[in-house]
Amino acid sequence: MEALPRYRDDGHFSSWLFAIARKKAMDHFRSKRKQSSLENIEHISIQSDLLQDVIRADQNVALAKLINSLPVNVRELIP
Repeated sequence: MEALPRYRDDGHFSSWLFAIARKKAMDHFRSKRKQSSLENIEHISIQSDLLQDVIRADQNVALAKLINSLPVNVRELIP
């Protein structure tokens, strides 16, 4: 409703409205994203398992490839 005065009547009202709703939803979920405080960083264990780190890195690369293969409008929905 805030942006209604800025709408130019070109026959694509539903597309214009959906784009606004999508951006508002993305803003909402982005603001709800879990964030860690740096105050607790001293409690994080420094020990790591190298094999697990390599496996996790490979999984992250595979996941990134899958996400990048999705259409752009679907990728925007992934936080």
